[in-house]
Amino acid sequence: MPPTKRNKDDRAWSKAIRNRDDNQCVICGEKKYINAHHLIPIEIKSLRFNMNNGITLCAKHHKWGNEISPHKNPMAFMVWMEENRPKQLEKIRQFVKNGYETRYETRQMATTSPRD
Repeated sequence: MPPTKRNKDDRAWSKAIRNRDDNQCVICGEKKYINAHHLIPIEIKSLRFNMNNGITLCAKHHKWGNEISPHKNPMAFMVWMEENRPKQLEKIRQFVKNGYETRYETRQMATTSPRD
């Protein structure tokens, strides 16, 4: 995929994730400096643009906080996901169990996704 097309798709996916999560961090509700975080790395092409593979986090909870952060404290983040987004986490677990295969097109962005 050409870089400009990929960048356009990345921006569309990020916007869709942030919109789904009301443009705020799902952990603390912060509305500034929010990011759409991939639960499974973008290198796994079959999930790169899947709505279940994204979550909106503020800068603190995305990369800088020590308490709940997928980058700084992945175990605490997984516990938070289990308690707060169990349906979304289960869908991602199923993709992992199935070797990341998905019946969806790589670039398909589902209009519905778990929001526990």
